[in-house]
Amino acid sequence: MNYAAPSERLDRGQIEVQREKLKEGFPFKTFFYRLDFLVLVLNRQRQIVESYPEDAARFHDDLIEDIGLRPGEVLGCVHARNCAEGCGWSAACRYCGVALAIGEAQEEGIPVKLRCLLRRKGSVSEEGVEYQVTAVPISWNGDKYILLFLEDRSDEKRRMVMERLFFHDVLNTAAGLRMHLELLVRKDLPEEVKADVHKLLEISSSLNGEIEDQKTLSGAENGTLHVRKDFVHSLELLSGIAHQYAGFAEEQGAALEVRSFAEVFSLITDAGLLRRVIGNMVKNALEASGPGETVFVSCHNQSEKKIFSVWNPGLMDDEARIRVFTRSYSTKGENRGLGTYSMKLLGEGYLKGSVGFTSSEKDGTEFYIVFDDPSVPSL
Repeated sequence: MNYAAPSERLDRGQIEVQREKLKEGFPFKTFFYRLDFLVLVLNRQRQIVESYPEDAARFHDDLIEDIGLRPGEVLGCVHARNCAEGCGWSAACRYCGVALAIGEAQEEGIPVKLRCLLRRKGSVSEEGVEYQVTAVPISWNGDKYILLFLEDRSDEKRRMVMERLFFHDVLNTAAGLRMHLELLVRKDLPEEVKADVHKLLEISSSLNGEIEDQKTLSGAENGTLHVRKDFVHSLELLSGIAHQYAGFAEEQGAALEVRSFAEVFSLITDAGLLRRVIGNMVKNALEASGPGETVFVSCHNQSEKKIFSVWNPGLMDDEARIRVFTRSYSTKGENRGLGTYSMKLLGEGYLKGSVGFTSSEKDGTEFYIVFDDPSVPSL
C-alpha cells in the first residue's frame, strides 16, 4: 500500500462516544434503512463505528458484534488475522480493494471505487467473494469518517439454477457431437479426411473436459459436489494426465514429462477430482513456460505423506504468489483465474489434502497436493 495504515485501535468506550456523535443530527437510519448492500462507518483507525442496514448481520454473522473491528475481520477474510495489527497490515492487504479504497479516500479526501476479491472461510472450505467497494470520506461533528459501501457481486445463489440447466443441456450436446465423431472415424474414409476427423475428435474431447471442469467447480462452490472413493495408482494417474495434456504442451512449444524418479504408491480418493486438481497445475505450469522449457510432474512418499507435484522453471512475482488462489485473479487477463482457485477448493475442501506451492528464482515454481494417508500401503 502507498499509505500508512494506522495500527492503533480505540477501545469500545471511545467508539461508543463516536457512535453517539454520529446520531446527533445525521439521519443515517433514514438513508440506509433497507439496503441490498452493506454500509460500514469507519473511524480514522478504520474500525467499524456503525453498520447499516439494521439487519446487517445477514451479510455476515460477525457483523452482530462488529463494533471496533475492521472490515476484513467481520467479513471473514483469511488474511485479517495473519499479523498482530490485524486487517490492513498483512502482505495481502497491499492488493486488497477494501484496504486500497479506504487508504486513498483518507489520503485524497475523495470517493474511491474499486473491486475487491476476498477469500474467506466458508462452510466447506475457503470461498471467493467479489465486492464492488466504494469508500466515501465524510466529516461529522469535528471527526472524520469513511462510509464504506460493499456490494456483493458474486451472485452464486442466483446463478445455481441457471448453471444446472446450462450444464445439463450443453453436456448432452457435446456428448452427442463426440459420439457422432467416434462413429465417423470408424468408417472407411480417405486418409486426409480421417486425419481431420481425428483432430475434431480431440477438440471434442477437450471441449467435454472443459465443460466437466466448469460443472465440477460450480458444484464445489455451491456445496452440491459429491466425492467418490476410488483406488488410485500414482504413476498411472500421472501418465494419463501427461498424455491428456501432451497436445496442449505442444501448442505452448514446451515439453511435459513424468519425473524418472517418481515413486509408485496407491491411495483412496476421488480420482476424477484429483485428476482435475493436478491437471490444473499442469495447465498453469505450461502457460507459465516458454518455448523449449520442460514441465515435470512427479509423485513421492515423504514421512507417511503422499505428494503429487508439478514443476516449471519460471518464477512467480510477489503479487501472484500472494493472490494465486484468489477467485478470478489471473495474470493472463479478465475472466480467468479459476484454475488455481479450483486447486485449493477441490484439493482441500473436498479431497481433504493440502494444496500449496514454492517459487524462487533458483528452484523455479512447484505446485503440490499432499495427502495424509498411512492406511493404504505403497505398491
